[in-house]
Amino acid sequence: MCESCESEQCEPSEDLTSVPSDVSEKTIEPAPIPVPEEWSDNQKRLARYLDGLTAFDTKESKSIPAIELVQALYPNGWGVTDTGEIYQLGFTGKRTPIRFRAFCDNMKWATYSSQYDTFCERMFSGSVGKIHTTSGDDIHEIFMTYRPGSCMGGDGDDVQSFRELYAINDDCIGIIYAGPKSNPLIESACSCLYWIGAKRVYLDRLYSSGSYHAKMQYDLFADHLEKQHGKKCVPIYCKSHKREQWSKDITFKLTNHGNPLPYMDTIQNVKDCNSRHIWMTTASTGLRCTDTSGTWPDGRGRCKCESCGCAIDEDDAYNWNDSTYCEECYSDVVGHCEYTEQDCDADDIQSIELYGHQSRYHSRRTGFYVTSPAWHTLSVSSDTISSYFTELHDGTYAVNGLTIEDNRGRTFASDPDSWDDAVLTEDGELYHTDDVVQLSDGRYYPQDECVEVDGEWYISGEEPEPENDDDSAENVSENEDNTTEKELV
Repeated sequence: MCESCESEQCEPSEDLTSVPSDVSEKTIEPAPIPVPEEWSDNQKRLARYLDGLTAFDTKESKSIPAIELVQALYPNGWGVTDTGEIYQLGFTGKRTPIRFRAFCDNMKWATYSSQYDTFCERMFSGSVGKIHTTSGDDIHEIFMTYRPGSCMGGDGDDVQSFRELYAINDDCIGIIYAGPKSNPLIESACSCLYWIGAKRVYLDRLYSSGSYHAKMQYDLFADHLEKQHGKKCVPIYCKSHKREQWSKDITFKLTNHGNPLPYMDTIQNVKDCNSRHIWMTTASTGLRCTDTSGTWPDGRGRCKCESCGCAIDEDDAYNWNDSTYCEECYSDVVGHCEYTEQDCDADDIQSIELYGHQSRYHSRRTGFYVTSPAWHTLSVSSDTISSYFTELHDGTYAVNGLTIEDNRGRTFASDPDSWDDAVLTEDGELYHTDDVVQLSDGRYYPQDECVEVDGEWYISGEEPEPENDDDSAENVSENEDNTTEKELV
């Protein structure tokens, strides 16, 4: 049990101001005091609760009727509401509440003395809206508002999943609770789990930040449950004022809620379990549900999937980036780089067209590339792309070192079949097809390094020479002479 819970579940202290035994237990049967007609309903109500009871007047050092001491202590006015709030009036008529413990202290009633018990029972039976019970899904709200100090009182998803054991077993588990505004004996919100058996109702430990009259509150809760269920109610955590603690072992068969068991109160040992049911008992079994992080009924360790929140056997869990996942979520969160053969974040994976060897894995295993470069469709991480690949001009990729750049700055794979508008010149440079010419022998050269002669391209300096000019002049002269001779004839 955690220390915070232990400190709240201590036995009620009996440190109320002590008085001599002959005074605290002295019984005086005063004659009934007539109640003045002018008293208010609240004054008459308190007078009825105090009827026949005595209190010790410290000024006079004697016992007197309790109603007389009330009039002496609160001369400006006093009373008790129908919800059990005791109060006094000030000089201005303003109502000031009197805490139940303080009132009993002023009466000099020892805790659980006959005077104290009688007054408590009268107050309880006369107040309105005293005690409530609930079960099912409403248990969650009561755990968060009426169980101070409880390890299972939070509103987190984990804790709620643990408490679901109580919610789904509403045929045999409930919670009884009360608050200071609705019950005169309660100084703070308090509650108890209870278990409904075949022959009796078992009242578990009391959670309250004010344990001044816890044993009396136990009895009030037990009385309420006996009337509600028509069965005897017995406390199983500790004895109450009027009831002995149940001493025999108890076992309940519960529906398995499929989650870890909560930090349970008294019936906290797992006797047996399967996928449908859990047998909880007070007998020692070696597996106690006293872990604030939840206890699995089969005793095996579990962890929570970071993604979907499901419970995973520790042997079936997958870890990634310091988080734990189930198998299904792991495949959604973690991707696999086909090039490096390493896992990575699924969001970091992208599919690319790659010119290169089949994978780096082959080269690392054998020490050299075992396949010729080819085009592949691979799923790779962004880190792999930045480390091993070069993006080509058309959005595809090539392994670093398997690329070539043309004269216009475009990057291609070194695969000639992928050069749709580029060619390799005779000197081994890649050029755009618009920037090269093809010689008559089929070789390609940059256009700015060639000249065109009579529709044919030649490397500059290798083009054919033009015909001789002197030979042309002789031919022309001879032609002219022939023409003259013809004219003379």
